[in-house]
Amino acid sequence: MKILVLFVHLVSSNEGSNQTFLILFIHTLFSDESQFGWGYSQSDGPKTWGGKCISGKQQSPINIQQNNANIANYAKLNFINFDTIGSVKIMNNGLTIMASGMQEWNENQPYISGGGLKYNYQLVQFHIHWSQMNENGSEHTIDGKHFPAEIHLLHIKEGQSMNESLHQKDGIAVVSLLVNIRYNSSVLTAFDEVFKTLLLNSYKGGPTVVQQYRPSSILPTNYDSFFYYEGSLTTPGCEESVIWLILTEP
Repeated sequence: MKILVLFVHLVSSNEGSNQTFLILFIHTLFSDESQFGWGYSQSDGPKTWGGKCISGKQQSPINIQQNNANIANYAKLNFINFDTIGSVKIMNNGLTIMASGMQEWNENQPYISGGGLKYNYQLVQFHIHWSQMNENGSEHTIDGKHFPAEIHLLHIKEGQSMNESLHQKDGIAVVSLLVNIRYNSSVLTAFDEVFKTLLLNSYKGGPTVVQQYRPSSILPTNYDSFFYYEGSLTTPGCEESVIWLILTEP
């Protein structure tokens, strides 16, 4: 599996104050069992998922070894319409917190282009992975190192449905943000409204709606380099249809 680290040029002026909502309420938000019949415990974790999750050849997540990465000078990664303000639907499904609804923004739906991508990819949802111990929450690792949290911005190829994208090798593009609680205060602040809403509806269910949400608020201040590789979804059925763009700034 080849990995590229890309150096591109894009500047963001996002600012934010320190925010620790993320870790404080992890127990409350995930007190219920998953509705999917799989999870992350020993009895229902990845070793029990089967199918492509076990037999696949390009499975994610991976450990990124920086010394083995090739350097490529691709065009910059563009985040278009990410400054659009709209409503998002927030769901606690028992495994993660997911925000969706951007497809209803019509011509203002955020999308990404460039950065080695051959097509435009439209944002359909974002969700977060983290650890109750604030240590090993990320799915991907860099040189064997976990991060406290990892945010996935999931995009599908422009003009296609999620189902169509799932069955194409390059149907999905996921931008991954590896969150360091100490340094990513602006990213955590972007989740503030999401978590406030969920604390009022902390049981599994919903969705609830957050009005006036700006997707660019979730992006870090610097995203001019990233790791690029072709892999899979990290949940069953682990379809190998994902281009991963993992931002290098923690």
